[in-house]
Amino acid sequence: MRSMSIDMLQSTHAAFCENQAYYFSEVFRGISLMLALLLLDENEGMRRYASLDRVDRRLQDKLSDAFAGKDVLMSFSKINERIEELLERCS
Repeated sequence: MRSMSIDMLQSTHAAFCENQAYYFSEVFRGISLMLALLLLDENEGMRRYASLDRVDRRLQDKLSDAFAGKDVLMSFSKINERIEELLERCS
């Protein structure tokens, strides 16, 4: 995995500081990517989530209802393990 150079890191930080909307769009994109990887094999839960996905409901409420008994947000700490597992499945 490639790391960011200090110049790239400073440039990204400056872009986030100058444009809060860009910052939040990138944060939401990152959260969405992690959720997609963590829940890739949860077919029934994903169907339930799609039926609940409305803007008038909080993300945490939709996740709790769709993936009952699974603390999806706490699974974020296992994202590196999940990525390794998915990479092994692809090899």
